[in-house]
Amino acid sequence: MSSPLLSADPRRAFLADQALLGPAIKRVLQSGWYVLGQECSTFEAAFASYVGVSGCLGTSSGMDALELGLRALGLDKGDEVVVPALTSSACATAVVRAGGVPVFADVNPETLTIDPRSISNVITSRTKVLMAVHLYGHPCDMDRLLELADTHNVSIIEDCAQSHGAQWRDKPVGSFGDVAAFSFYPTKNLAALGDGGALVSDDPDLTDRANVLPQYGWRERQVSAEVGMNSRLDELQAAVLSERLSLLDERNDRRRQIAERYRAGLEGWSGALPSEHRPARSVYHQYVIRSVHRDRLGDHLPKASIAPTILYPVPLHLQDAFFGYPRAESLEVSEIATQTLLCLPAFPELLDEEVDTVVRAIHGFSERY
Repeated sequence: MSSPLLSADPRRAFLADQALLGPAIKRVLQSGWYVLGQECSTFEAAFASYVGVSGCLGTSSGMDALELGLRALGLDKGDEVVVPALTSSACATAVVRAGGVPVFADVNPETLTIDPRSISNVITSRTKVLMAVHLYGHPCDMDRLLELADTHNVSIIEDCAQSHGAQWRDKPVGSFGDVAAFSFYPTKNLAALGDGGALVSDDPDLTDRANVLPQYGWRERQVSAEVGMNSRLDELQAAVLSERLSLLDERNDRRRQIAERYRAGLEGWSGALPSEHRPARSVYHQYVIRSVHRDRLGDHLPKASIAPTILYPVPLHLQDAFFGYPRAESLEVSEIATQTLLCLPAFPELLDEEVDTVVRAIHGFSERY
């Protein structure tokens, strides 16, 4: 029996890149230098250039990058950070760990990214930061978010964990906010072979501030100027990321081809398909469909050796860890989305015939319901 089609498949990605990554891994292992070396410096410079900013700091994870970014922005205890209710719990966790208060806003019903209208309803005098999560690879409406930030004199942190290479008005995400956080988890568009992340900024003062925090708050070795943390991108992951960065645009193009094949194949289907809203250019980290029959469809697809996932099953404001934090009066779009969305297989190594298999399985289900 063949293995099921996954929504993301790091093993297939590694096999596709094995010839490229093998020499890089060997180079690091033979160097004897595994943390904070030349590989990390090289990747940080290359990634900053790719995003279009002046500074990049490798971290242990995307959530660490978010926390470091918030701390670099001067988040104080009790400061509020507006966060979309539909996103990873890492977003709200980073706010709490940095000493802030997450305030939940709703998402746009078409793009599922944070809704500027909902943000306007929750901004207060305590608001310090807006978190722009470019969810599923689709950029937020950065025009409106920048307007809101300017009007209310607040900062923006971009969460680009699912949007490496996505663009707004032909400009890369990660280059709009005061700071931006990326994740290199193995399922991401730019993926390590383990955990990893990065914080980027075009503000040298913020970059300098952030550089102190990941290594115990040191400004000189073994002497902590403040309470920091231990969050470093190791040399092995940096070498892998440097090799894969050169392929990122090509791989994102393939994701867009897969999305278009799904769109054409599922035309006329009773559910909702993801839509790309110009001037956004999505990189389809996930291909997310929505159906009122989601649970039955989710039970049906494994019978055809297809293993979809649900990102995310519960909005943040209804999770025990964040229950009771401030929120918009209505988070209806987020709540409905978590009950109806399903992530189909969508990764660069996916074959056209495999996309067609998923399409046929969905149509087969539709004929029954």
